[in-house]
Amino acid sequence: MLTRSFELAIFAKVLTGVGFNPVLTAVRVIMTKWFEGRELGFATNLNLAIARLIVCLDGIITPTLADNYSLSAAFMGGLFFCLCSLVSTGFILKLHN
Repeated sequence: MLTRSFELAIFAKVLTGVGFNPVLTAVRVIMTKWFEGRELGFATNLNLAIARLIVCLDGIITPTLADNYSLSAAFMGGLFFCLCSLVSTGFILKLHN
């Protein structure tokens, strides 16, 4: 059953912000070590553009999964992409070290 709760929405937004900011900081630190000058500006803006594109795609994919399958399917899709992100983060950290 899908519940509509303003408090739950605020909690989810805060939780997302708390998780997103440390990751963003780590990515920017790594980018400043890999790039400099104009390349750094391009890399930073490309990173931001890709992040915004993914947010837009999520706004399309998640409701589609929830409508056509179930809310659990939408959750599992999100979990799958989080795991992909975790694996790619590990790969980048291995490259960085």
